[in-house]
Amino acid sequence: MNNFQYARERDSRILSAIEKYRCLDLYQIALMFFPSPKKARKRMLQLYRKKKVKRVRLEIDQPNIYYIDNFDDDTVKLNWVRLYLERKMAYGDTPVSFDYDAQIITYENHLTKSKRQIKITNSRHKLDLGVQVFYADDNKVEEIKEVLLCGQ
Repeated sequence: MNNFQYARERDSRILSAIEKYRCLDLYQIALMFFPSPKKARKRMLQLYRKKKVKRVRLEIDQPNIYYIDNFDDDTVKLNWVRLYLERKMAYGDTPVSFDYDAQIITYENHLTKSKRQIKITNSRHKLDLGVQVFYADDNKVEEIKEVLLCGQ
């Protein structure tokens, strides 16, 4: 596979990920597809100029958020938690679905064929949903960002 084919395939995977995750910020895209944020920024600028993606920056010191249809800042925060949970899942677990409305990620263990769910919430109120609960307030999201980005 030559460089052109590789870049084209990666672009296709990036666009699929943006559709799947609804919207991603530059650092999330870099974490998933690039060796550095600088390379991600350069490529995302090209995709933006080709009108493949839209972008918005909420604050001057924040990264661009890339999306196809619409974006939501809460979805970007939720995606940090989703990326974290997908990377720290148990051996044999595979994420099979993510419900943005209910904020529940479902895993299936391909060894035991069992499924489990994790509910993501920013509330510390007691929840009895029959699923694991992951508490993610704004401080926790910032911690998750640091943990994921420190390996880059």
